[in-house]
Amino acid sequence: MRALLLTSLFLANVFAVSPALAQRPVMERVTPSAGPPGTRVQIIGRHLGYRSQVFLGDVELPVHQRLPNRWTVEIPSGAPSGPILLRTNEGSYAGPFFRVTAARPAPAITGLEPAAAPPGSEVAILGQNFSARLGDNDVTLAGRRVVVRSATPTALRVILPSDATSGTFTVQVDGSLVPAESPRFEVTVGTSITAIEPPRAPPGAEVTLRGTGFSGRDRDNRVTLAGRRVRVVGATETALTVRLPRRAASGRFELDVRGGGHAVSPPFMVAEALEVSGFTPTAGPPGTEVTLQGEGFGRDVRQVAVTLGGRAARVRSVSPEAIVVVIPDGASGPFEVTVAGVAVTSRESFGLLGALRVESFSPTSGAAGSLVTLRGQGFAPVAAQNLVTLGGVRQDVISASPRGLRVRIVRAASGPFEVRANGAVARSSQPFLVQTPPAITAFSPTQGPPGTEVTLTGSGFGDSARLVRVTLGRRRLPVVSVRDDRLVVTIPRRARSGRIEVEVGTQGGAASATVFTVGDRVRVGDLEPREAMIGAQLTVRGEGFPQGTYQVAFTGPRRAIRADRESPVAITVVVPNGARTGPVDLVFPDGRRQSLGSLTVTETPAGVGITSVAPECAEPGCPAVLRGYGFDPRARNDRVTFRGQPVVVRSATATALTIVLPDAPGNGRFSVSVRGRGEGTSPPFYVQRGR
Repeated sequence: MRALLLTSLFLANVFAVSPALAQRPVMERVTPSAGPPGTRVQIIGRHLGYRSQVFLGDVELPVHQRLPNRWTVEIPSGAPSGPILLRTNEGSYAGPFFRVTAARPAPAITGLEPAAAPPGSEVAILGQNFSARLGDNDVTLAGRRVVVRSATPTALRVILPSDATSGTFTVQVDGSLVPAESPRFEVTVGTSITAIEPPRAPPGAEVTLRGTGFSGRDRDNRVTLAGRRVRVVGATETALTVRLPRRAASGRFELDVRGGGHAVSPPFMVAEALEVSGFTPTAGPPGTEVTLQGEGFGRDVRQVAVTLGGRAARVRSVSPEAIVVVIPDGASGPFEVTVAGVAVTSRESFGLLGALRVESFSPTSGAAGSLVTLRGQGFAPVAAQNLVTLGGVRQDVISASPRGLRVRIVRAASGPFEVRANGAVARSSQPFLVQTPPAITAFSPTQGPPGTEVTLTGSGFGDSARLVRVTLGRRRLPVVSVRDDRLVVTIPRRARSGRIEVEVGTQGGAASATVFTVGDRVRVGDLEPREAMIGAQLTVRGEGFPQGTYQVAFTGPRRAIRADRESPVAITVVVPNGARTGPVDLVFPDGRRQSLGSLTVTETPAGVGITSVAPECAEPGCPAVLRGYGFDPRARNDRVTFRGQPVVVRSATATALTIVLPDAPGNGRFSVSVRGRGEGTSPPFYVQRGR
């Protein structure tokens, strides 16, 4: 008990020592010893204490880090030069002197070269007030830090990282309080080789490299194969055509794009030199199948062409050592074989014998199940020994003789007859038409005045307007557009109510199940769509709109906007600049107004987009308007394609491109690429064949 009491008295005496005996703070040095506001300074010393405050003059310095022998503080704006002061409960202690210098001028970005590039590319950031020391420049793109390769006061050169995304560059220079921000920079698709066509070819052949990030100019693409330079003979942004040198060796293609990236292809095999060593049989009639033997033919039938006596022979199959062809009419002599642009001629000649021939057939058209008689020569006398096809579909041969065949038509596509007999092949010079009568399933609208456009849906309408005849009460209706499942016609003057009848060439005809009512009643329907952005096209639906000048009054613009009467059942108008969400009115030619309800004007999206396609007609050469956003008013900067074909841009605004429909019939989408802004695609569109 006594020992415990003595211990307690000893500890009380120890902790009752005067504060004057506590260890005094010591600030040995500060680094750096000078700098502008915003500079972070390290105070190095001993016994700094965790509750002490740091001042420079009367200005307190924020403490960012407290370690036992090292504190990090920041020089705020307004701080004067002077000694660093450490204030504790026991008093103030002066440390080394710190000189506050003027803040570095804020950096400014005046341009980017280039304005768009793929990952891995070098970009020059042009401006002023950058630091010539690499480490003083902190650069980010869309929030991701990028590597600064070189620096001067007026230019920084940076490397785009592999995960770079489009956005703005931000430059923060050490000692400057305000960062600089650039215009938007577009990160494009990187350079890559994704496919080689064909994957195997002999020296001298032309090969297509497909991928991304190529230059459209031949000289800007440097290509090598196994280290040997390869000539570029054609270039687009996604395909390069190259010609293999004489001494080409198998390996990988390497591509360097000037101002772009670098890419390496999958392995490519250089085939043996092209040679025709022989063929069998050595003679036969037109239509005979002949097998050419040799090497270097490859496996891609699209890369192989064979001629005999200057006439093209149809290639049926290809392997590296054999080609099977069909002898054309009147052809004899040596074979000439071309593989991927490289040609070789056979040493021997092919002899032409008596011909299998289809001279005529009757009838020339009919539905499935019809009987057709083929006349000619060289047929097999046994029906089973004659193979007759139509559109690639085998037909039933009922009877046969050397000069005639009787055939029953099964379901097939129209086309010429092909007959195989006695090892030869013959085709009819004229096609047989397999009739498929049209069918009308519906039409819309079901009533309207003269001038109304009516859309018929169904099947079997074909794709040629000149072969389609549409009538209403024996009065012919003009055809606006046609495709196999959709037909658009216009109701003419003096038309009377009745069923709509359609005749398609020799295919037959059909009549609608219901009656179309001709009337002059004017009815204003809905506004489509109810939400749209500036530059979008709106449609006012209705019935019986008379001819004349229509206008649409929007909320925002002082004056009503002129609209287009597309038909008695549709009026179109473009949302003008300045339009706001609110009521919309239709103004008739006589000045009358009718409310169309409310329109919600939405914000224009970022980037580039095509919202609608408005053609004057659907055939090649017709004008059309692509509406959307993000277009360049300079038409040369707007690149438009359809199904891979370039499209002529006649004029441009920020929300509309006036184009000419290309000669590329069929379904597809328009694609627009705006220099420095991005790309967009349209809804599906159908280009008809020209009349």
